[in-house]
Amino acid sequence: MRTLTAGRKGISGRLGLHQAGAETAPLLEVGILRIDLAKRDVTLAGASVRLTPKEFDLLRQLARHPGRVLTQRMLLTEVWGPEYIDDSHILRTFIHQLRSKLDQARPGSGAIIVTDPSVGYRLAAPSS
Repeated sequence: MRTLTAGRKGISGRLGLHQAGAETAPLLEVGILRIDLAKRDVTLAGASVRLTPKEFDLLRQLARHPGRVLTQRMLLTEVWGPEYIDDSHILRTFIHQLRSKLDQARPGSGAIIVTDPSVGYRLAAPSS
């Protein structure tokens, strides 16, 4: 994950999976996927992807931990709140919608959100 910040010198830095840095970073990049946290704007290989607020929150959560499997319970708690911890249907529905929108933005780009059966989901770095 590459995190860009607008510092005095305008340099970009490298960030691992450090949660605190990901929380304050204005831009998340995972391969050709760019997420502007301040503007709530998503692009895939330069193509704009229009997302609902919950779809954006779900993608942001996955992008903070690229390549790492996030459990269904973790995603439900972080995106919808603890009262939704057992509502896997809502998560499956939003994952389906998110995959569809990402594929519309870049047809044939392959699986960006990968399902780990009975565990959860992970974001694979889409490539050009």
